[in-house]
Amino acid sequence: RVLDTDLAAALGMVNERDIRTTIKANTGELASFGTLSAQPTKSTGGRPGTAYHLNEEQALLICMLSRTERAKRASLTR
Repeated sequence: RVLDTDLAAALGMVNERDIRTTIKANTGELASFGTLSAQPTKSTGGRPGTAYHLNEEQALLICMLSRTERAKRASLTR
């Protein structure tokens, strides 16, 4: 499993929490690869959020859907 914000950092996303928009928009498809593990996050003044722990298949799908330059380069080197 990988934490959503760790995956976002590896993909080069400027705002790591933006990955959660992609996750929320694709929950149905992500759930087809297994349980989508979510847990509430504590806030330090803002709104509480939800952190996602993705399995390997879910993480690969998010990489493809992220359309970041790093994801593109990684797919070309394989």
